[in-house]
Amino acid sequence: MATLKEHSSSVRFVVFHPTEPILATSSIDTTAKLWRFSPDGSIVTCIATLGHSHWVLSVAFYSTGRLIATGSWDDTAKLWRMSDDGTSVICVATLVGHTDSVLSVAFHPTEPLLATSSIDKTVKLWKIGPDESTVTYVATLKGHHKEVSYVVFHPNGLFIATGSKDYTTKLWKLSPDKTSAICVATLAGHRYEVHSVTFHPTLPLLATGSHDKTVKLWK
Repeated sequence: MATLKEHSSSVRFVVFHPTEPILATSSIDTTAKLWRFSPDGSIVTCIATLGHSHWVLSVAFYSTGRLIATGSWDDTAKLWRMSDDGTSVICVATLVGHTDSVLSVAFHPTEPLLATSSIDKTVKLWKIGPDESTVTYVATLKGHHKEVSYVVFHPNGLFIATGSKDYTTKLWKLSPDKTSAICVATLAGHRYEVHSVTFHPTLPLLATGSHDKTVKLWK
Protein backbone atom coordinates (compact mmCIF):
# COMPACT_ATOMS: atom_id res chain seq x y z
CA MET A 1 0.00 0.00 0.00
CA ALA A 2 2.79 2.42 0.91
CA THR A 3 6.50 2.60 1.67
CA LEU A 4 7.54 5.28 4.17
CA LYS A 5 11.02 6.50 3.34
CA GLU A 6 11.79 9.62 5.36
CA HIS A 7 13.96 7.90 7.98
CA SER A 8 17.66 8.00 7.12
CA SER A 9 18.64 4.84 9.02
CA SER A 10 17.22 1.61 10.47
CA VAL A 11 13.66 1.67 11.82
CA ARG A 12 13.51 0.01 15.25
CA PHE A 13 9.85 0.16 16.29
CA VAL A 14 6.39 0.83 14.83
CA VAL A 15 3.05 1.28 16.58
CA PHE A 16 -0.42 2.48 15.56
CA HIS A 17 -2.41 5.19 17.33
CA PRO A 18 -5.24 3.59 19.37
CA THR A 19 -8.06 5.42 17.57
CA GLU A 20 -6.73 7.69 14.80
CA PRO A 21 -5.22 6.75 11.40
CA ILE A 22 -1.72 7.59 12.65
CA LEU A 23 1.42 5.47 12.77
CA ALA A 24 4.52 6.16 14.91
CA THR A 25 7.96 4.90 13.92
CA SER A 26 11.30 5.13 15.74
CA SER A 27 14.74 4.97 14.18
CA ILE A 28 18.44 4.99 14.89
CA ASP A 29 18.54 8.21 12.86
CA THR A 30 17.78 9.83 16.30
CA THR A 31 14.12 10.54 15.50
CA ALA A 32 10.63 9.18 15.84
CA LYS A 33 8.10 10.15 13.19
CA LEU A 34 4.32 10.35 13.11
CA TRP A 35 2.50 9.48 9.88
CA ARG A 36 -1.14 10.17 9.03
CA PHE A 37 -3.13 8.05 6.60
CA SER A 38 -5.61 9.60 4.18
CA PRO A 39 -9.27 8.51 4.60
CA ASP A 40 -8.91 5.84 1.92
CA GLY A 41 -5.46 4.81 3.15
CA SER A 42 -3.81 5.54 -0.18
CA ILE A 43 -1.63 8.43 0.99
CA VAL A 44 0.60 8.51 4.07
CA THR A 45 2.08 11.84 5.17
CA CYS A 46 4.71 12.55 7.82
CA ILE A 47 3.11 15.03 10.22
CA ALA A 48 5.77 15.33 12.95
CA THR A 49 9.38 14.46 13.75
CA LEU A 50 10.34 13.86 17.40
CA GLY A 51 14.02 14.18 18.21
CA HIS A 52 16.54 12.73 20.68
CA SER A 53 20.30 13.16 20.82
CA HIS A 54 20.88 9.46 20.00
CA TRP A 55 19.04 6.45 18.56
CA VAL A 56 15.30 6.24 19.30
CA LEU A 57 14.68 2.61 20.19
CA SER A 58 10.99 2.56 21.15
CA VAL A 59 7.78 4.54 20.93
CA ALA A 60 4.31 4.14 22.49
CA PHE A 61 0.92 5.86 22.51
CA TYR A 62 -1.15 6.36 25.67
CA SER A 63 -4.70 5.02 25.45
CA THR A 64 -6.14 8.53 25.00
CA GLY A 65 -3.87 9.05 22.01
CA ARG A 66 -2.71 12.53 23.05
CA LEU A 67 0.48 11.38 24.77
CA ILE A 68 3.45 9.67 23.15
CA ALA A 69 6.54 8.25 24.85
CA THR A 70 9.92 7.59 23.25
CA GLY A 71 12.94 5.75 24.65
CA SER A 72 16.47 6.44 23.48
CA TRP A 73 20.10 5.36 23.52
CA ASP A 74 20.77 8.79 25.11
CA ASP A 75 19.65 7.27 28.49
CA THR A 76 16.37 9.22 28.53
CA ALA A 77 12.72 8.80 27.72
CA LYS A 78 10.64 11.71 26.49
CA LEU A 79 6.95 12.46 26.86
CA TRP A 80 5.27 14.24 23.97
CA ARG A 81 1.77 15.72 23.67
CA MET A 82 -0.16 15.93 20.44
CA SER A 83 -2.43 18.88 19.74
CA ASP A 84 -6.18 18.27 19.70
CA ASP A 85 -6.29 18.55 15.92
CA GLY A 86 -3.32 16.21 15.55
CA THR A 87 -1.27 18.68 13.53
CA SER A 88 1.57 19.33 15.99
CA VAL A 89 3.52 17.61 18.77
CA ILE A 90 5.54 19.17 21.61
CA CYS A 91 7.93 17.63 24.11
CA VAL A 92 6.49 18.18 27.59
CA ALA A 93 9.00 16.24 29.71
CA THR A 94 12.36 14.50 29.56
CA LEU A 95 12.65 11.56 31.96
CA VAL A 96 16.12 11.33 33.47
CA GLY A 97 17.06 8.57 35.91
CA HIS A 98 18.30 5.56 34.00
CA THR A 99 22.08 5.16 33.89
CA ASP A 100 22.10 3.56 30.45
CA SER A 101 20.04 3.37 27.26
CA VAL A 102 16.23 3.17 27.47
CA LEU A 103 15.24 0.19 25.34
CA SER A 104 11.46 0.03 25.80
CA VAL A 105 8.58 2.24 26.90
CA ALA A 106 5.01 1.24 27.79
CA PHE A 107 1.94 3.06 29.11
CA HIS A 108 -0.46 1.61 31.67
CA PRO A 109 -3.73 0.83 29.83
CA THR A 110 -5.88 3.16 31.94
CA GLU A 111 -3.77 5.02 34.52
CA PRO A 112 -1.36 7.92 33.81
CA LEU A 113 1.63 5.65 34.41
CA LEU A 114 4.64 4.97 32.18
CA ALA A 115 7.17 2.15 32.43
CA THR A 116 10.66 2.34 30.94
CA SER A 117 13.21 -0.48 30.66
CA SER A 118 16.94 -0.07 30.28
CA ILE A 119 20.34 -1.59 29.68
CA ASP A 120 21.00 -0.63 33.33
CA LYS A 121 19.03 -3.83 34.29
CA THR A 122 16.06 -1.94 35.74
CA VAL A 123 12.53 -0.86 34.95
CA LYS A 124 11.34 2.51 36.20
CA LEU A 125 7.78 3.66 36.78
CA TRP A 126 6.78 7.28 36.18
CA LYS A 127 3.51 9.06 37.04
CA ILE A 128 2.12 11.63 34.63
CA GLY A 129 0.49 14.68 36.21
CA PRO A 130 -3.09 15.82 35.51
CA ASP A 131 -1.73 18.62 33.35
CA GLU A 132 -0.02 16.01 31.11
CA SER A 133 3.14 18.12 31.32
CA THR A 134 4.80 16.93 34.53
CA VAL A 135 6.26 13.50 35.19
CA THR A 136 7.25 12.18 38.62
CA TYR A 137 9.52 9.22 39.30
CA VAL A 138 7.61 6.49 41.19
CA ALA A 139 9.68 3.31 41.58
CA THR A 140 12.53 1.16 40.26
CA LEU A 141 12.00 -2.54 39.64
CA LYS A 142 15.18 -4.55 40.20
CA GLY A 143 15.68 -8.26 39.69
CA HIS A 144 17.08 -8.90 36.25
CA HIS A 145 20.81 -9.60 35.96
CA LYS A 146 21.27 -8.07 32.52
CA GLU A 147 19.62 -5.44 30.34
CA VAL A 148 15.81 -5.35 30.28
CA SER A 149 14.95 -5.49 26.61
CA TYR A 150 11.19 -5.10 26.79
CA VAL A 151 8.40 -4.04 29.15
CA VAL A 152 4.63 -4.35 28.78
CA PHE A 153 1.54 -3.90 30.95
CA HIS A 154 -1.19 -6.52 31.22
CA PRO A 155 -4.47 -5.33 29.63
CA ASN A 156 -6.11 -5.28 33.09
CA GLY A 157 -3.34 -3.03 34.40
CA LEU A 158 -2.52 -5.26 37.38
CA PHE A 159 0.70 -6.79 36.08
CA ILE A 160 3.87 -5.91 34.22
CA ALA A 161 6.00 -8.34 32.22
CA THR A 162 9.66 -7.77 31.40
CA GLY A 163 11.98 -9.62 29.05
CA SER A 164 15.74 -9.57 29.55
CA LYS A 165 19.11 -10.44 28.12
CA ASP A 166 19.50 -12.71 31.17
CA TYR A 167 17.28 -15.21 29.23
CA THR A 168 14.30 -14.75 31.57
CA THR A 169 10.93 -13.05 31.67
CA LYS A 170 9.62 -11.67 34.95
CA LEU A 171 6.04 -11.04 35.99
CA TRP A 172 5.50 -8.14 38.39
CA LYS A 173 2.35 -7.29 40.34
CA LEU A 174 1.54 -3.62 40.83
CA SER A 175 0.54 -2.38 44.26
CA PRO A 176 -3.05 -1.06 44.54
CA ASP A 177 -1.80 2.53 44.61
CA LYS A 178 0.49 1.91 41.59
CA THR A 179 3.56 3.17 43.51
CA SER A 180 5.49 -0.11 43.57
CA ALA A 181 5.57 -3.62 42.12
CA ILE A 182 6.88 -6.97 43.32
CA CYS A 183 8.18 -9.85 41.22
CA VAL A 184 5.72 -12.75 41.49
CA ALA A 185 7.23 -15.11 38.91
CA THR A 186 10.41 -15.66 36.90
CA LEU A 187 9.90 -17.53 33.63
CA ALA A 188 13.03 -19.44 32.63
CA GLY A 189 13.37 -21.61 29.56
CA HIS A 190 14.78 -19.54 26.73
CA ARG A 191 18.44 -20.11 25.83
CA TYR A 192 19.17 -16.53 24.79
CA GLU A 193 17.90 -12.98 25.22
CA VAL A 194 14.15 -12.42 25.54
CA HIS A 195 13.53 -9.36 23.41
CA SER A 196 9.74 -9.33 22.95
CA VAL A 197 6.87 -9.96 25.38
CA THR A 198 3.11 -9.63 24.96
CA PHE A 199 -0.05 -10.51 26.86
CA HIS A 200 -3.10 -12.01 25.17
CA PRO A 201 -5.86 -9.35 25.29
CA THR A 202 -8.47 -11.60 26.92
CA LEU A 203 -6.95 -14.99 27.85
CA PRO A 204 -4.43 -15.72 30.65
CA LEU A 205 -1.58 -16.20 28.18
CA LEU A 206 1.83 -14.57 27.83
CA ALA A 207 4.04 -14.93 24.75
CA THR A 208 7.80 -14.38 24.78
CA GLY A 209 10.11 -14.11 21.78
CA SER A 210 13.81 -14.83 22.01
CA HIS A 211 17.07 -14.70 20.10
CA ASP A 212 17.10 -18.51 20.51
CA LYS A 213 14.72 -18.68 17.48
CA THR A 214 11.67 -19.66 19.56
CA VAL A 215 8.46 -18.20 20.92
CA LYS A 216 7.19 -19.59 24.21
CA LEU A 217 3.62 -19.45 25.50
CA TRP A 218 3.01 -19.26 29.26
CA LYS A 219 -0.31 -19.73 31.05
